[in-house]
Formats: sequence, structure tokens, C-alpha cells
Amino acid sequence: MKAVIKGIPVELETEDIKNDLQCQGHPVHAVHRMHRRDGTASGLVLSILNKTDGVPDIFKKLVSVCDLSGITLETPYKRGILGQYHRCQLYGHSAAN
Repeated sequence: MKAVIKGIPVELETEDIKNDLQCQGHPVHAVHRMHRRDGTASGLVLSILNKTDGVPDIFKKLVSVCDLSGITLETPYKRGILGQYHRCQLYGHSAAN
């Protein structure tokens, strides 16, 4: 399961965020800093959680990360449409890279 944490300062390392989430009892697999299109870091962090029974509770229970309050948690944005393959212009499949 993936969760996007908003409001994390750029100066805060992802290892510190991962350790803090694990200390709070959340089964964190990995934490990644999200970047803008120009390559600069943003205040968004993607946390990938192991699938367990209590994982959806992170959206209700998480109030602070590394003693920072005022953060928000969201699910990652997913596009609602299927991709279009450029050769045949049909939907639902793509080229294998």
C-alpha cells in the first residue's frame, strides 16, 4: 500500500522518516522523496507500506512525523483512463520496454 505524506521539509532525510514511522508501529517497506519535473525535491514523500491488517489505519492515526505536526496523508494520484499504445492506437495495452 502506498501513502503520500505532504508537508515534510526537504532537509529531512528519508531514512529518518522511515525510522520514525517504524518506531510508531507502521510496517514501512520503503520511503522515497518525490521530485518536481526540473529535478528539485518537493515537500512530498511516498511511503510504501507492507500489506497487513492495520495498514489503512495509518490514514487516521498518523499525526506527526519526526515531531512535525501539520502533515497530511493521501493516497497517490492515479489516472482513471487506460494507456493508449502508440502503434495501433488501441487502449488497454502498451509497448514492452
